[in-house]
Amino acid sequence: MYAYDNLPALMASLERIAFQPIFAIVFYVDVFFVLSALLLVYNFLKDERTLTEVRSNSCIGNVKLFFKKIIHRYISSAFWNSVSYIHNFVEVKDICISWSWYLACDMQFYVFILFILFVYARKPTFGVTIFLALLAVLTTIEIYLNVDMNVLPRLDSIFYHLFDFYSQPWNRMHPYLAGCTVGYAMFQIKDKKYPKNWYTTVSYWTVTGTIMIGTLFLTSFKETPAFNFAVALSVGRYAMGLFAGSWVVMCHIGYGGIVNTILSSRFFVHLNKVSYIMYLIHPILILLLNSTQESSPHFDVPSLTTTAFGVMLLSYVAAVIISPVFELPFQKLSDEYVMKKPKT
Repeated sequence: MYAYDNLPALMASLERIAFQPIFAIVFYVDVFFVLSALLLVYNFLKDERTLTEVRSNSCIGNVKLFFKKIIHRYISSAFWNSVSYIHNFVEVKDICISWSWYLACDMQFYVFILFILFVYARKPTFGVTIFLALLAVLTTIEIYLNVDMNVLPRLDSIFYHLFDFYSQPWNRMHPYLAGCTVGYAMFQIKDKKYPKNWYTTVSYWTVTGTIMIGTLFLTSFKETPAFNFAVALSVGRYAMGLFAGSWVVMCHIGYGGIVNTILSSRFFVHLNKVSYIMYLIHPILILLLNSTQESSPHFDVPSLTTTAFGVMLLSYVAAVIISPVFELPFQKLSDEYVMKKPKT
């Protein structure tokens, strides 16, 4: 972004209300966290074999199983990441692939929640207590830090404090915890049958859709006090995660309607398989594109739109090539040699 020769015009445009959905999208990577946590909790709790193993294992046995699952997760994504998974703690300028902060956060959250799930399998009440305490502590920390830094919903304030509140795990875990909550709720109702009701389906999707779209414009309230914005970044994002996760639950119990039909189509199923790689590869393509320019790019809406669609297309092509060549082989190796089930 800083390569544009008319950067002030770009910054001024992003402050306009019409551009707020684009500005707010930087927070919507949270949806990845919600889905990651939801799948982790739901799949763990419905896996009777794993639950039985955790409950019957000795302490040493559970430690081995715990690290086995971490290694499986590590191998599945190690190609894309720094080997330490702690690079989100260093300055963005010092990270080799700066946008991979997300992967570090996701891995750190996975370890925390997997530990709580192991505790829950043995002592459910204690596991829930740890989870609620974690939610309360993180909420307090995030509100305090963001108020102390005086982070405001303005572009200059957000970019100035970008490292402090954007990639740090304590400022990013609320959507993940929301996904855990939804995954737990989804497990509790997994065997229940719900009669289809057209009115309920339409009402739910209308209300939640309106709320989710409305959140795209929250950054237009530039004079919001730091405390209110801090609450929105913590409690608000937890609530947003609950809404986003509830869409999965509603589709699961038969209230998805046309939304479920669209998202279950072959197009979106295919896009789901490559979208993660597209996210990881698109900044590289942008850097390559900018490096071929003889002069700094000039911001205007038509050229930016054209560039955006071009990068999306190239990212898709690259993801289609990379997925079977690199990602899938790593996953198969992990499934075969790390998480291989013993023969019975």
